[in-house]
Amino acid sequence: MNRKERVVLLGTFINIFLAVFKFSAGIISGSIGLIADGIHSSSDIVASIALFLGVKLSARKSKRFPFGMYKLENLISLFTSFAIFFAGYEILKEILFTKSQYELKHVWVAITVECFAVLITYLFSKYEFKIGTEEESPGLIADSRHVRSDMLSSLIIIAGLVGALFNFSYLDKIAALIVAVLIFKAGYEVALDAIRVLLDASVDYKTLDKMKQIIREFPFVKEIKEVNGRNSGSYKFLEAVITLKIKDLEKAHKVISEIEDRIKKEIPHVDSVIIHYEPAEKTENIVAIPVDNPDKISEEFGEAPYFMLIHFKNGKIIKEEIIKNPNVSIERGKGIKTAEYLAKLGVDKLILKKEIKSPGPKYVFDDYEIETALTEKTNVKDIIEEIK
Repeated sequence: MNRKERVVLLGTFINIFLAVFKFSAGIISGSIGLIADGIHSSSDIVASIALFLGVKLSARKSKRFPFGMYKLENLISLFTSFAIFFAGYEILKEILFTKSQYELKHVWVAITVECFAVLITYLFSKYEFKIGTEEESPGLIADSRHVRSDMLSSLIIIAGLVGALFNFSYLDKIAALIVAVLIFKAGYEVALDAIRVLLDASVDYKTLDKMKQIIREFPFVKEIKEVNGRNSGSYKFLEAVITLKIKDLEKAHKVISEIEDRIKKEIPHVDSVIIHYEPAEKTENIVAIPVDNPDKISEEFGEAPYFMLIHFKNGKIIKEEIIKNPNVSIERGKGIKTAEYLAKLGVDKLILKKEIKSPGPKYVFDDYEIETALTEKTNVKDIIEEIK
């Protein structure tokens, strides 16, 4: 039995206890309001049992329901919202619009019982809302608001008892009107959240932004074309369309799997992630040359202070630029860092004076499919002519 199921089962036992407790105290004290509140708590037992069944069955998958029955939780939430609306209606009906008066035999018995009920429902509603938020369970969150409405109804009963005791009959009517509005508001919020999920509304922007952030951390990703997702009960189904700077199909599948695993790990309650990818279209090619100055190629790769980038399009040079090597001053790993830096710039080919002996940069070049070539020339202009 998971946490959600334990919380729902606890709520069922609490509702049974409160219903019996209120009804018994109502008979002893002669409080009609307390008896009515006991009957109201009895209706919550049915809602709790329905919620338990919803949580228990929602995660099950079958051939007819391959994506699970997660939305059963949202369906239960929708029915719970009707219970909240009904609770508000009953409060208006029994207290605001009835002419019956409270005939009390033991006033403090009635007030003590209702105060105890308020304390129990308040503590449980906070606990249930906390677990519902942590588990992202719409059923628990909806029921916690329903429990809170029960607490408010108990407060109305107390106000009515006190008002009748001191002959201030108008107090219970004012309190009833205020709390009924709050109850209807809670019911509206629960119903709206449930309907959004049942109609496959998008997940929240915070989740989508987090998803984009995770995808951007992978250097092979050139562009994020689309991200979207939907909620289903406590779980999320996420999708994205991206372009990769990878030609090899097997390598692309590996990167996609890594992205999907990372999203599932960092975003809670994700049932599945589907990443569609397309190869990036190259409109131009970039050749890099490590240089000591604009005219001379550098003997080293990681130690090179600058790189000349030559942009080709349709076999013609469209741009030449010299950039500073940002990793030349670091003590260790400058070769790998420099190789990764060039990969992020979209370099397709690297011209070198001598072969790189360190395996680290070679692995980076292989991953990013960067071609390397050796030249015997020293003058950069001669190398450019050779490239042409």
